[in-house]
Amino acid sequence: MSGLTKATLGVLPTLTTLTCLGLAGWIWLPYNDDGASRQQIQPTTITSQAEAGPDQLETGAEELVARPLFHISRRPPAAPESAPEPAPVEVTLSLTGVIESGDVQIALLRLSNNPEPLRRRVGENVGDWRITDITKTSITVVAPNGEEQIIGLSPTSP
Repeated sequence: MSGLTKATLGVLPTLTTLTCLGLAGWIWLPYNDDGASRQQIQPTTITSQAEAGPDQLETGAEELVARPLFHISRRPPAAPESAPEPAPVEVTLSLTGVIESGDVQIALLRLSNNPEPLRRRVGENVGDWRITDITKTSITVVAPNGEEQIIGLSPTSP
């Protein structure tokens, strides 16, 4: 700033302020007249159909009044109560291994809806099944309907 004198440095902020005010007035003044030079913008409504009837517009207005758009209490519309029931998931039981130590036998089992291995002995329950027998390669269980099933070692067991 060696080329500017003290007088120029004193006038520079004033000139900058006046320039900004002049530009603001130049931009603002055309919009502050009596409206003759402004174009009137007509509001438009976008609907899903080509022509919206008055009933559709009233319904939309009622919803906006009942559920204000940017209000803290706004919640999504209530879900319809006739939602279909999800299909029940069939849980299957698989034998992943058998541990034998003397006269103690423990079956290593896995339910299809649970990734954790389960350890059960004869007489214990696994889900709805009751273990009645354990051999080196299979177990015998009684299903909830009273049917006896023999489950062999699963082919994916180590």
